[in-house]
Amino acid sequence: MLRTLEAVIDEQGHIKLLESAPLISGQRALVTLLEEEPGEAEWLADASRSPAYAFLNDPAEDIYSLTDGKKYGS
Repeated sequence: MLRTLEAVIDEQGHIKLLESAPLISGQRALVTLLEEEPGEAEWLADASRSPAYAFLNDPAEDIYSLTDGKKYGS
């Protein structure tokens, strides 16, 4: 049976579980290292440089203005 346990790596490189779990000596484990999630600023900066969003620079895409629609809640 597979279980996922959350852990952190300390300054010495030791893996520390964040929850208690019965572990058996010699039991095998797979370790998946998670990269830090980018923050909003990094995500927006990357998206702004991506050619996938280049179409947004086309003036024809500006189909809405500040005077369109109604104020939310009114």
